[in-house]
Amino acid sequence: MAEKRAGNEQDKSLQEARDLISTTSVLTGAGKNLESLRAAERAAEIREKVLGPEHPLVAAVINLVGLINSDIGEMAKAETFFKRAVDIYEKSLGPANLETAVPLNNLAVAFKVRGDFVAAEITYQRVLAIREHELGPDHNLVAAVFNNLGVLYRARGDNAASRKMYERALTIREKLFGPDSLEVAPVLNNLGLLNYYSGDYAAALKLGRRVLEIREKFPGRKRCRSLTLWTISGCSTPTVEKRKKR
Repeated sequence: MAEKRAGNEQDKSLQEARDLISTTSVLTGAGKNLESLRAAERAAEIREKVLGPEHPLVAAVINLVGLINSDIGEMAKAETFFKRAVDIYEKSLGPANLETAVPLNNLAVAFKVRGDFVAAEITYQRVLAIREHELGPDHNLVAAVFNNLGVLYRARGDNAASRKMYERALTIREKLFGPDSLEVAPVLNNLGLLNYYSGDYAAALKLGRRVLEIREKFPGRKRCRSLTLWTISGCSTPTVEKRKKR
């Protein structure tokens, strides 16, 4: 009877953790990031107490805590949580498991943000190796890593390597989704930016118009999210044209 009561209490605690995790997306969407962080941290405490510190479900919520810290600009803290999530997954599921690749990818982003391009590249390459082995070379998640590597290489000034990564990502996504899909648009956008900053304004404009045409087929989607995504709407196409005429 005592064991049954203990089991029931554990089930209740784990359900509480699941409920807390569910609320984090709602809170974050409402701009209540600190409340979201507290909910995720509480869920992590519950899972660690019930399941132990090296359970995969603990790693999942630790990764979530890292993501929320990243959202509020606490990148050093985020990096710590991503590393811990990776460590737990490696111990519980193995270093080449798809779940391990999730916080690894987030860790690569954290490395890039703080300017450690070498660590970011090594980590992205590890994510790529896992995903290609487990999912095959033509999976969308593989394309995502190629796109991320393209962003990384452009940030460090290696435009040739960046172009190669973007083109590999584009090939995969066009094969999977078709040339006019929303999934293709971000990679085209990045290629356009690469051309723009390389001084090839004609090529940049051509890709920008192609992205705009894709986006116009999906009018319900948000446009002009930031200056980085200049090709998503007509806001910056004139800028490219103006630069081209100089």
